[in-house]
Amino acid sequence: MARPRATAPAFPATSAPPSPAITCGNPGYWLVNSRLTFEHGNYAASLWVKNLTNKYYYSYGLNIDIFGLDYLNRGTPRTYGVEVTAKF
Repeated sequence: MARPRATAPAFPATSAPPSPAITCGNPGYWLVNSRLTFEHGNYAASLWVKNLTNKYYYSYGLNIDIFGLDYLNRGTPRTYGVEVTAKF
């Protein structure tokens, strides 16, 4: 009886699966960041988002194909936060 083959993890439709082409030269991509700030006197409050579109990309890749491996660092997914500042 044949054993089921392991399948590779699913990648978003907008990205290519890891391959020597990626590790030797990442295709171009755009990242969208946003920041909204409200200031009143010495106080400020900001809402921010990095990678607004949640783009799946690799920030670094190393082709070590001689060992049958690729080393890839995935870029940071969407992050967001709130920032409050006071000036004295």
